[in-house]
Amino acid sequence: MKKKIVFSIPFLLFVLYSTAAGAMDFDMLDNVDIHGFISQGYLKSTENNFFAKTVDGTPQFNEAGINFSTDITERLRIGLQLFARDMGTIGNNEVILDWAVADYRYKDWLGLRAGNMKMVNGLYNETRDLDMIRTNIFLPQSVYNEAWRESATLIQGMGIYGEVPMGPGGSLSYDGQYGTISIAPDKGAARLAEDQWPLSNVDISPLLAAADPALVQAAFTSMAASIGSDITQEEFDNAQVQVQELTSRSDIALISVDTDEIDVEQAYGGKIHWNTPIEGLVIGASTYGYMFDARMNSSIASSAMQTVAAYQGVSGMLQDFGDNGSVDSASDHVELFNSAESIGGFADYGVTFPISPTIFSADAKSYVGSIEYTWRSLVLAAEYMRTDYKLKFQNDLFKDPTINALLESASDYTSMDAAGNMIVPDFSAMGWYVSGAYRFTYWFELGLYYSEYYPDEDDKDGKIRVNEKKIDDELHRGWLKDTCMTLRFDINENWVAKLEGHYMDGAAIILGADNPAPADGSERYGENWMLYAAKLTYSF
Repeated sequence: MKKKIVFSIPFLLFVLYSTAAGAMDFDMLDNVDIHGFISQGYLKSTENNFFAKTVDGTPQFNEAGINFSTDITERLRIGLQLFARDMGTIGNNEVILDWAVADYRYKDWLGLRAGNMKMVNGLYNETRDLDMIRTNIFLPQSVYNEAWRESATLIQGMGIYGEVPMGPGGSLSYDGQYGTISIAPDKGAARLAEDQWPLSNVDISPLLAAADPALVQAAFTSMAASIGSDITQEEFDNAQVQVQELTSRSDIALISVDTDEIDVEQAYGGKIHWNTPIEGLVIGASTYGYMFDARMNSSIASSAMQTVAAYQGVSGMLQDFGDNGSVDSASDHVELFNSAESIGGFADYGVTFPISPTIFSADAKSYVGSIEYTWRSLVLAAEYMRTDYKLKFQNDLFKDPTINALLESASDYTSMDAAGNMIVPDFSAMGWYVSGAYRFTYWFELGLYYSEYYPDEDDKDGKIRVNEKKIDDELHRGWLKDTCMTLRFDINENWVAKLEGHYMDGAAIILGADNPAPADGSERYGENWMLYAAKLTYSF
């Protein structure tokens, strides 16, 4: 995983204050352009936590950034931006080196860039940090998914761009980029990947009971390596007995995953915009793609109370090797599960123990068609996006012929190979929106859009996701239809306030990590719900 430079939020606030208050008094900064922004918002939803605890209402919705740029020569310009944001578990106010670019403009038709660049995607991806220049608080999620913002906004590498005049035909601008992207293992993109785990709702206890002991031993050996020790044959034999007892008694056993690290092999982006001879009309096409491998820590979880005693045998083995990563020490497991058994609260804790890690491989290619028309105070836009996915999951435990065959027969959707790969059939996500914004006065603007998104364009009713993929229980996880209205108030040239309401039909992009299954077995995701947002931004 590519590293980001991380500071602290007080550091960024200090820089913002110092710059706004008096930085321009220094002669050394006379040739440096300095701009920044800071915003605070509030989110509330009637159902479904929208990337934060929005059902309860949350102020965990803020952004801050400051950028510096200067001309080194007539053709060379450099700049960078420090940026922080918080939206529930995303961002957490970590200050990162956002973009940092060297831009050499040889001619209008040819320029070169290197560094951390804004990734080209659609009409607005490159400017989505600039709240002051757009109407809406949230861009349409069908094209600009908030969970992917940190990962699909920047590309580290090199680029080429320019604008070619076409005489009476207007002009053609182009932009090409190649490099890599950073995907944090604990942020929105990783959580979306975990939601694709094919075994999230599949009981694998019969598979473990039938497994080749050598493969189970390999899984435990991998676990022991992660805590820095080896398991002796005697300890393994004892653990194997306990595991067999656990799996034979379980009401249900599930394999869960948690992303540990993500390595992006390569990424690219490209855009062509035709600035037509019709004033205000722009037609464009863009594409981007990436390939990555994610290492997911994997564990088996059981909900049966009678497995407590069996699990304590496994915990006793772990106690000799120290922390297993989920509780402070293995001895804490014994205490925890003894307590859970005595108070009858075992179902609240469950039984978990690690197995060999799962490697999640993804190859995604996205294509966007765009059109925007500006006439006086009216702006109309529409975009269509399609993303093609190739996914597979690999775990050494799946190499066992019995488990491999049982997993093959257990699913009508995925397929297995001898290398332990669970292969998901290729599929394509699809989304589109239409939008309009009109400025009535210098201080008031109204924005509207309608957006539809389908994580699988061949499964618009969610039946494949529920009945074949088995990664969800609710059909409405197969779509998200969003009707949005925004009121924008320009208080002055530096301050902007926005109020926004969304009527949502469906729950396609909602993260499972933010919406745990209710203990009473009721519906996990709401189908028809409202999202309200308010935001105040200062920029300079």
